Amino acid sequence: MGFIFWNLDELKARLRGGTLSEAHSLVYWILSIGFLLLDPLAARSVETSVWDWVLAGVGLASVGVGGWRAYRWNGGAEGKDFLKRLVAIAWVVGFRIQLRALLLLALAGPIVGLALFHSPTTSWPEVVVFGGIEIFVWFRVVREFRDMAAAPAEAAKAV
Repeated sequence: MGFIFWNLDELKARLRGGTLSEAHSLVYWILSIGFLLLDPLAARSVETSVWDWVLAGVGLASVGVGGWRAYRWNGGAEGKDFLKRLVAIAWVVGFRIQLRALLLLALAGPIVGLALFHSPTTSWPEVVVFGGIEIFVWFRVVREFRDMAAAPAEAAKAV
């Protein structure tokens, strides 16, 4: 069965029947997140800089590579409940890391604020900080999937 770009009735039938593959779920998810990541570039009322595009590229690459690695650790095409697991794990990991990052930025105070937010467009320090956070979030998401994949083997050894 091919990928569905337009026909919602066919998509809903596959979802109801449980025939939408895990691989297609991954593609839908990456495309959805990609649109969300690119949307701020389209909505800017000021000029975009090359750093805006670099940060968007880092975000897209993180989502693509991180989503693919998580998919593979979940069992690939034979995996179960990939999107359910991905959304839950990514939200919790992302929330925890971003909350800590915001607290660190708040403690760093005006120095970081001046370095990061001195321009209406994205600057290279913003790419380093926010791109680094994005990459770290996906590193941790993939690690959680890896740990889940190892958990059944470890449980079997303990019995």
